[in-house]
Amino acid sequence: CTVGIHLYIISIGLKRCILPHLEAVGLLQYFPASNIFGQDSPELRAHKCLKGKLIVQIMEAHAWRFEHVLYVDDSVRHIEGAQGVCR
Repeated sequence: CTVGIHLYIISIGLKRCILPHLEAVGLLQYFPASNIFGQDSPELRAHKCLKGKLIVQIMEAHAWRFEHVLYVDDSVRHIEGAQGVCR
């Protein structure tokens, strides 16, 4: 974490496929492996791949409030599933 910013990836893609892509474009350094979740991650699978539910779990673990978390996604379905959880 730098200056209080934590970056996470929660993807319906596979974590094992995401990691090499991040490394290839020089972004892996910004995402600790423990902050990357794919459909092959037990944490996301425990929530039936519902991203909003995993976001809640992460927020609770860090005592983050709604206004401190920004969620960006390219899927309206996933954004709607996280409504009320974070920005």
